[in-house]
Amino acid sequence: MRLFQEIALIVTQFHNNLVTEQDLVSHFRRLGPNECNKWTILNAARRTEFLFTWREKNADTVPEPLIQEDDLDTCWAIALFRGQSALVTLKESDRARLTLEMLLDGVDSQYQSESHGVDCLEDLIPFMEENFVRRMIVHHRPRGFDQVEQDEFERLIENLLVKGPVVVAFDVFPSYEEKFVAASGQGIFSPTDDECQMRLYERFIRHCVVLYGKGVEVDGSRIKEFWEALESRGDTFGDEGFVRLARGKCLLREVVELKV
Repeated sequence: MRLFQEIALIVTQFHNNLVTEQDLVSHFRRLGPNECNKWTILNAARRTEFLFTWREKNADTVPEPLIQEDDLDTCWAIALFRGQSALVTLKESDRARLTLEMLLDGVDSQYQSESHGVDCLEDLIPFMEENFVRRMIVHHRPRGFDQVEQDEFERLIENLLVKGPVVVAFDVFPSYEEKFVAASGQGIFSPTDDECQMRLYERFIRHCVVLYGKGVEVDGSRIKEFWEALESRGDTFGDEGFVRLARGKCLLREVVELKV
């Protein structure tokens, strides 16, 4: 995120009237498509946001809207077929593109609950590597509070995101539903302080989505970093089906590396 931090500093200077809007726009336009490819300047509100997103870089990687059925726990399958299909598109691979039905029918029933939920993403590796990827690796966020290890995990996600959309799993806190269902729009989800404490002794439902980008929102001099993710709840959820998850809160617990 060094580049994004440098951009955030320039944006902060713009908010403090040390640079002009024209200078800021010129800076954004000089950036490469792999660095930053979308920005919004709301000068009246002193708020600026910028991000790198595959939504802008390659719209062919964005699938048709899909709503996960309420009585099924199929988010893992939706995320995997979307992630694999996006990478096949980007790599121009001749591999077959996964579908939701292929995963639900092909993964051994011993690993699926009655509602098609799975407890362990590693159980999916044999099926995935049989026909649909060369390699599937599940990376887990390090336990504990070692900042060096946490930073390395964040860099891993960034490095994978440069290559294409990334399948991830995160803990769904109660306030997550309220953020995007009630507000019905864009925003950055961040767990409450109480929820962060609850995670120490309570297990939350883990939910799979596909990361499409990373970004920063600068409000005055306040800087918020976030991940942009595609949900499985249709295009009326969040921003046309996309949500923003705060960085620095250890929200992402598992990251799936797919090599097609």
